[in-house]
This record gives sequence, C-alpha cells and structure tokens, in this order.
Amino acid sequence: MMTGPEDEEIYPSLREVVDVMDAAEGATEDKVLRCLSYLREERGLRPATRNGPRHFSWFPTVVGDYFRRRHERHQAADPTGVPDVGFSQAQFESMTGAIEI
Repeated sequence: MMTGPEDEEIYPSLREVVDVMDAAEGATEDKVLRCLSYLREERGLRPATRNGPRHFSWFPTVVGDYFRRRHERHQAADPTGVPDVGFSQAQFESMTGAIEI
C-alpha cells in the first residue's frame, strides 16, 4: 500500500491476507483480486482518497461487504426463491414424482 510515488511500499502480513480471504466468504483468490482491482480502478478507492484505505484493516471490511452484497443480489435475482441445492434431474424427479400438478 502506497499513498504516493515516493512512499515506501508496505506489504500486508500473512494474517492480514488471511483475514481478507476469510472476509471473501469462500471466493477464490482470483475473484478477490478482481474485487480489489474493481474497488481501486472502477470505484476509485485508492490510498489517500476520502473513502480509500488508510490501514490494512480497511480491506477485510470492504471485501467482505462487496461479497455479501454480491451474494444478496444473486439471491434476490433467483426467480424461484429456492436456493440451488445441487440435485440432479433424476434426484429431483424421484423426490417430486408423487406430486400431481
């Protein structure tokens, strides 16, 4: 994290990286990196900006919020209102075969 071109680069500790990954609720490393890129490039959340990071504690909070909101949008967009539980078509039909429509 750097606030200007003359600043010394500061890297997060391994614990801080783990906290960010934990906040991402199971997202892959690639998805977390894309999230961070989006926050920096698209949203303009850079160090030394009004809402940008000042400490490494900013990252788990913002990444967690990003993935929670993303998950909520996906749930709201589910037209059936039923979460995907991963049943195959055959399993689904065996459970619902006795139901007459």
